Amino acid sequence: MSDRPPAADWPLPPDIEVIIIDYLRDDKPTLVSCSLVCSRWLPRSRKHLFKDITIKEANHLTPDPLADFLRTVERSGSVNPEWAIGTHVKTFSLDGRLTDQKFNRGSPTATCTLSVFRALLAILPHLTSLCVTKFLILDDTPQGPDAENYHFPPFELDELSVACCSGPTEDPHPLLALICTFSRIGSLSVDRWGKWRPGPRPTFLQAPFSPPAVRCFIMNLVRDSVAERALYALLARSPSVTDACLTRLSVNAENYDNVVMFVDFVNVAGAALRDIELRVRESDIRPDLLSGILLPTCTALSSFVLSFQCRFDDSFLEDAEDTRDVLGLYTALLRTHRNVFVGLKVVRLEMQPAGESMHNALARIAQDTFRERPEGAVHTVPPPEADQNRAVWEFLEDSLCDFPALERVELVLYETSRPRGALTETAKAELRGALGGRLPRLWASGTVQLVFETYVDDA
Repeated sequence: MSDRPPAADWPLPPDIEVIIIDYLRDDKPTLVSCSLVCSRWLPRSRKHLFKDITIKEANHLTPDPLADFLRTVERSGSVNPEWAIGTHVKTFSLDGRLTDQKFNRGSPTATCTLSVFRALLAILPHLTSLCVTKFLILDDTPQGPDAENYHFPPFELDELSVACCSGPTEDPHPLLALICTFSRIGSLSVDRWGKWRPGPRPTFLQAPFSPPAVRCFIMNLVRDSVAERALYALLARSPSVTDACLTRLSVNAENYDNVVMFVDFVNVAGAALRDIELRVRESDIRPDLLSGILLPTCTALSSFVLSFQCRFDDSFLEDAEDTRDVLGLYTALLRTHRNVFVGLKVVRLEMQPAGESMHNALARIAQDTFRERPEGAVHTVPPPEADQNRAVWEFLEDSLCDFPALERVELVLYETSRPRGALTETAKAELRGALGGRLPRLWASGTVQLVFETYVDDA
C-alpha cells in the first residue's frame, strides 16, 4: 500500500491558482465554488465576485437590501481582513426601478440619504463607478450652525451617473450635495432629474458647496429648469471651469430655453472644451433661433456633434423640405464658426427622427428621386427641387472644407428595430453612392462617411 498522500492534498503553486481563478472571472457560479475550496482561494475569488455590485429595489423578502449589503461588507473582514469584500468593489449600482414600471414613469419609490451614500463610499475605498437610478435622494446633513461640525473626507470617482432621480421638492439641493460629496469626477451624467413630489421650497437652496473637478459632463433631458441652471452654476464656479478641467460636454435639450442655457454655459467654460455634443429633441423650435447659436470661446474644439429633429408629417415633399432646413442649420452653424473651431477634426451630423420617413427624405435629397406609394414607382423630383438639393449639399461641403484640420465627417442615419425600420443593403449602397456625388471633394479624400446606426430609445 502506497504512503503517497491523496491528490486533493497536493497544493498547487500559488501563481497557478491565481491564473485559474482569474481565468474564471466571468463565471460567477464557478467562482462561488472556488471561494469554498480553501482560505487561500477566497480573497482571489471575491475579487471577481464583488467587482460589480447592483442593489435592486426592495421587495417583501428583503425590506432594505442596501442596509443588508452595508452590514455584509462591514462584517466580511471581521474574522480575517484579507477576506473583506469592500476593497474589491469597483462598480456599484443602486436600481430603484420596479419590474412593472417603465424607465421614466411614476415617482421613485426607493429612498436613499446622503449619509448612506457617504457610509457606502467609506467602506468601498476602490470604487470607480456609482450609478443611481430611480431613487428619491434626501439630504440628512445637519443644517444651520451645527453643520460646521460635520466634515466629510473627499472622495473621487471615475463615473457618477444619476438617472430618473428626484428630491422631495423642486429644489435640486440633494443632487448638488451628492455631486459635491466628491472632489473629482471623471464623468458626471445627470439623466431626467426632476420634481415628482410637491412640497415647499426648502430654506437651504443656497447652501455652500465645494464643487468637484469634472472632466466630462452629460446632461440628458433635465425636467426642471431650476435643476439645470443650478448644475450649470455649480460647474461654472468649480475647478471644472476655473482650472480648465472640463473637456467634454454633452447635452440633450428639450426646448429653446435649454439651448440658451447650454450656450451661456459654453461661453463660460468653452476655452477648455475639446468635445461638444448638442442634441435638440424638440422639432418645433424655429430654425432661425437655432442658427443663431454662437460659441466664440471654443477655440480648442476638436469634435462637434449636432443632432436637430425634423418635424415630419404625411407629406413627402414637406419631409424633404424639413430635412433640407436641418442640413441648412448645420451648414449655418459650421460656417459661423469656421474661424473659431480652427482645430476641428471630427464633425458628426445626426439626422433625426429615426426610421423610414427620414430614410425616404434623405434619399430624395441625395438622389433626386422618390418612391410613390402604394405602387412603389420611382419618380424624379422636378427641376426646381433638384436645384435646391444641389445647393444644400454645395453649401454644406463648402462650409466643411473651411476647416483645415478636418479628418472625418459622419452623416448619421438611424434605423429602428421595428418592422420596416431598417434599410436594405442595396438602398444603403445607393445612398452612399449618391452622397459621394453630392460631396465630391470630401468623398474623394475619404473624409465623409454615411453611417447607419440602430436607434435605441431608453425612455
